[in-house]
Amino acid sequence: YIDYWVHMSSDYDEDACESTGIVYVNAKDIEGIYLSDNELANGDMFWTYKKDGGTLESFQRIAADIPKVKNLIDSGMTGTEILLNYPELEDCYSIYFQGSPCVGQADGFYVFGSGGRHRTLAAQSIDGIIPVRITSKISRKT
Repeated sequence: YIDYWVHMSSDYDEDACESTGIVYVNAKDIEGIYLSDNELANGDMFWTYKKDGGTLESFQRIAADIPKVKNLIDSGMTGTEILLNYPELEDCYSIYFQGSPCVGQADGFYVFGSGGRHRTLAAQSIDGIIPVRITSKISRKT
């Protein structure tokens, strides 16, 4: 991971690929989430930016439901069925499964691409999994 960030433009190629369907990765394997100096200094403002009254804890509670939604999808349920039968999972489904974050896939880690800094950081903070779409492949130049 460190080698990638130190030598990214000179030693690595990033090739766009057709976006995958949702894949599940350990959120802590996603690197490169940018936070401004202001966001670092004012963490509470970061969490309320996306959701009025949002806190790290409220985002963590939503992220903790990812395995439940994944299991329902794996059992064959559609998003509509999940929303109708499990209204308590609405925030998780709508936030994490409709418009999943995009990442680049490297060797042993993922590079944050777009859409989902709050979601990814919340899932990382609980050492959880996160649904993502892989939109590029990153490899060492040969």
